[in-house]
Amino acid sequence: MKTRQRVKMTPATLRELAAAMQALGAYDGENTDAEHEEQASQLGSGTAYYRMRLANALLGIVETEAMLAEDASASTEAMLHAHQQALRSAGAMDAPRWASSADEIQRPAHGPRHP
Repeated sequence: MKTRQRVKMTPATLRELAAAMQALGAYDGENTDAEHEEQASQLGSGTAYYRMRLANALLGIVETEAMLAEDASASTEAMLHAHQQALRSAGAMDAPRWASSADEIQRPAHGPRHP
């Protein structure tokens, strides 16, 4: 899997978000500035709100793809690595500080303890 670690400093543009949705078959618009301006105007709350709506729609689409991929009967360790990849891709985890490998992660033997 080819990925690159990056630190995102600017939000995705409306066209970038829509292009990602198009790539997943979830956007059938023309993806033009005029189209996005019209959609933002119809919502009545400006482009920042419209960008938030697009980003969250894309997030839902990608989360669905992740759930479908997890249905591939992967081992617990493989799913852990996949979830860690999601955190790294989001810039939320450069490397686990709490473990140097998946083998070091402590799992409760009988479920969570309640006080």
